[in-house]
Amino acid sequence: MLNLFNGWHLALMIRPDANVRKGYTTLGNVDWCNAQPSGPNWPIADGHAAAFPLDQNMIVASEDGDQTQVPAKTIAVGNGIWDCAGYWSVAHSSGPGSDLSPPGCTSTATISRYSVYQYEMNYISDRSPGAEIGAPRCNPLGIRNRRILNAAIINCSSSPVAVTRHARDVPVAAFGKFFLTVPAAASAGPYAEFLGLIRPTDSVNHDMVQLYR
Repeated sequence: MLNLFNGWHLALMIRPDANVRKGYTTLGNVDWCNAQPSGPNWPIADGHAAAFPLDQNMIVASEDGDQTQVPAKTIAVGNGIWDCAGYWSVAHSSGPGSDLSPPGCTSTATISRYSVYQYEMNYISDRSPGAEIGAPRCNPLGIRNRRILNAAIINCSSSPVAVTRHARDVPVAAFGKFFLTVPAAASAGPYAEFLGLIRPTDSVNHDMVQLYR
């Protein structure tokens, strides 16, 4: 898992994903167009709703000295270990899939979040204790894989241009596909799971130009 694009914001007028479960609740289960994160330490889950968990090394203890956990904002790359079982028990607290988590969905998951996202399509109506379901509620019906982002990958250690916010002509090492595990918060960029590199034969690849003499 990666914490991408800290400080950058992107707004697109497009239809939502078919599965937008993200750990949100709303007072009295009334106005889901104004739903909010279920707790002050979101995306850390609480008893009401759960977003896809961060990797274990991206979670730290609160400085208040209690048992609260909070995101470690200075860690950009996770260790790949995340609590799928804890997520499923909250996000799918009731419904047909409550006792049917996918294989590998353990407290130290061996399944990717993207694989769980795909599996959840079978149980999109499952509810958390805070009444969150997977489908969007105040937009038209969603489209699968809207949460996949194609982005440039830059090798910061070998770039001949200093990689700063306003840098120009920075060489791109490759283009990758990333699954957005949670939406961007006001204080940080979105968290994403790396799915793989974009190949020249991929349908999303339109501008791989090669010149010949």
